[in-house]
Amino acid sequence: MRAGAPAHLLPQQGAGTSAGDAGERGQDTGCLPGAGLRGRRRACPAPSAERPPPGRQAAKAVYFVAIAVCAPVWEELIFRGFLLPSLANHMPTPAAVAASAALFGAVHFSLQHFLPLCLLGGVLGALLVRTRSLGACVALHALWNSWVFWQLACRAAGA
Repeated sequence: MRAGAPAHLLPQQGAGTSAGDAGERGQDTGCLPGAGLRGRRRACPAPSAERPPPGRQAAKAVYFVAIAVCAPVWEELIFRGFLLPSLANHMPTPAAVAASAALFGAVHFSLQHFLPLCLLGGVLGALLVRTRSLGACVALHALWNSWVFWQLACRAAGA
């Protein structure tokens, strides 16, 4: 057993997961490390990349659905489906769009992201006024959240 390797990444006894593992156990794999096309034996395949456990990938998928699907649906129902029309009954439409956009930015509780979220809320409010379609707002919001999720995932992966 290799020291320091997590147990779920170690090969099972007799499994022969890669040529390098089999070679460590003293089995003839028919390949030589570093052998090129000129050698009699074929070169060993590159070791497989370590993959995260399946549960971690499932958690990421659930998190993505929550961020990119559920959140846009609920937020658009609240802010553009209920709040914006309610405010538009008591003030001019541009003021209602601005007020709902400011509340949209505020409920995300991030001073650093307040202005971009206000701008997004304003664009979504204007889209609702222009198209009268809550579906268009949900689609744009889902696209935005998907992009943010992708950016965060890339940053976390070090890409």
